[in-house]
Amino acid sequence: MISKRKIKSLLLIILISTVVIIFFILNLNFYFSDFLVSKLSYTNNISAPNSSLTAEIHNSKFDSKIYQSTLKENEELKKILKLQNQSRFSLITAEMTIKSPTIFSSTAYANRGKKSGVVTNLIVINSEGLVGKIENVYDDYSEIIFPYNPRFNLLVFVGENKVPGILKGDGISSFIHYIPSESEINIGDPVHLADNVNPNYINFQIGDVSEVRNEGGFLRIKIKSLLNPNAIKFISIIKNDKI
Repeated sequence: MISKRKIKSLLLIILISTVVIIFFILNLNFYFSDFLVSKLSYTNNISAPNSSLTAEIHNSKFDSKIYQSTLKENEELKKILKLQNQSRFSLITAEMTIKSPTIFSSTAYANRGKKSGVVTNLIVINSEGLVGKIENVYDDYSEIIFPYNPRFNLLVFVGENKVPGILKGDGISSFIHYIPSESEINIGDPVHLADNVNPNYINFQIGDVSEVRNEGGFLRIKIKSLLNPNAIKFISIIKNDKI
């Protein structure tokens, strides 16, 4: 049988042990919290410069894109001005904004209209080739349709013999129609713009023949090297009067 004195001693030992354990746990929690705070502070100190560096890289890339875009626009504008100086026909220089790039409504706006002498059906080009044709004209702007627009049609000359045909859009691409099947048209033959009144007026190449098919007594001709209108900003509208 355990005496009361031993019981008191045992309880005292348990009490002291409990106090020691609680003290140890509290101190351990304190040091652990301090350790976490120091780690988080260290991580933040590292991540802060990294975030700043990432932002600087992003801004640098953005500035580089703006610079490259500006260079491209300047080069495009120089070519347009050179074309205007060297061409044998009167041009109206304009800036183009895409209205709808979708297939069956492929159109754009030009910031020149009736006040600048623009009328419907004028041909739109840039230094690289054919852009489209004026469909609607307003006082200060006009609407352009691209060669693959289903409403587009234009008289062109094909080959060295300048065989006339009609360039038409089908919503996806554009082809030359109404050239008799007996005509001598070969892959690689040049395709030039033509004027409805005076065929010798405009001699501007818009591409080369890439495919020739015989369909019902007429040739169906596909052109390569047609321009992508979405990559164009500056254009020239050909007036029907000579310089």
